[in-house]
Amino acid sequence: MAEVLEENLRLEFRQKFGCTGVVILPVIHVRDFEEACKNIQICKTEKAPGAFLINHDCRVQDFLPILKRLRARFPKFWLGVNLLGYNGIQTFKTFKEHPDLASFNAYWCDNGMIDVRDETFTLQLDKTPKLFTELNKSKQVEIILVSRSSRTLPLRKGDLILEINDEPVPTDVDDIDDILKSTPLPFSLKILNKCRADAKRVLELKKEVGYSGMYFGGVAFKGQGGVAKSDLRKAAAVGNELMDAVVTSGKKTGSAIDLDKLKEMRLGVESAPLLVASGINAENFRDQALFIDAAFVATGISTNFYNIDATKLRGLLNLAQEATL
Repeated sequence: MAEVLEENLRLEFRQKFGCTGVVILPVIHVRDFEEACKNIQICKTEKAPGAFLINHDCRVQDFLPILKRLRARFPKFWLGVNLLGYNGIQTFKTFKEHPDLASFNAYWCDNGMIDVRDETFTLQLDKTPKLFTELNKSKQVEIILVSRSSRTLPLRKGDLILEINDEPVPTDVDDIDDILKSTPLPFSLKILNKCRADAKRVLELKKEVGYSGMYFGGVAFKGQGGVAKSDLRKAAAVGNELMDAVVTSGKKTGSAIDLDKLKEMRLGVESAPLLVASGINAENFRDQALFIDAAFVATGISTNFYNIDATKLRGLLNLAQEATL
């Protein structure tokens, strides 16, 4: 029964793209309108189920007018967007000034802001941590730096200190660091993992702006800080609760994901869809196909960084059609 449920959930995701095999979504690195149009047309001609557009060579503000023209040129083709460097909060806040961005079918953010630590936790200390803090705009005590000598502690930049020894942390003093130094040992800190809170905020903001498309977030993703091998399964499980589908990757652009990592991520998301966004090509596709439901592909189907090779795309699409559950 569990296997049937798993297949149903994964198949449901694939069917949103009209597929029963693995969904292949070419990633188009947009430099200008005409070149992007040419690449989208190749995707359409080869019957790709959609494509992602990403701004590797321009600022988001310069990318937005191109996106609007592309949607006008291809009003019915499935198009997703990655606003490079933006997390989910930044992405959906952009909708407030540019509501027509809602016409795109999905948004993918490299940084899904997933942290395996609990949202709030209490840390018992028998040694004074060396931290730098400041009051943020909301008058909360925010950690802005964890010194090298304290980096073995589960504390991160951006965490909020809520309590010291079960008492609310004072917010009317300039230097919380001095209070920490003068507090007798041992003592406890109650911490808010702001990264986890921000990840939850993405879904709230998505609802607030009325966006009904899909949101994919990077988990254990290239360039976003490493996740320990022992935490991969948990990271995938946490991410699965905070986005429509988890996206993971190899170590860098164009590099295939390690299969042991991929297997751990599959175990973490359990019956949910799992997406991969680096290094897939016709040679390694079958190795990964069992574990994934979609692949965002650029290097493996391109003549160069900016242009899709129709023949390579056609070959990968044919392989993907065979990769049914």
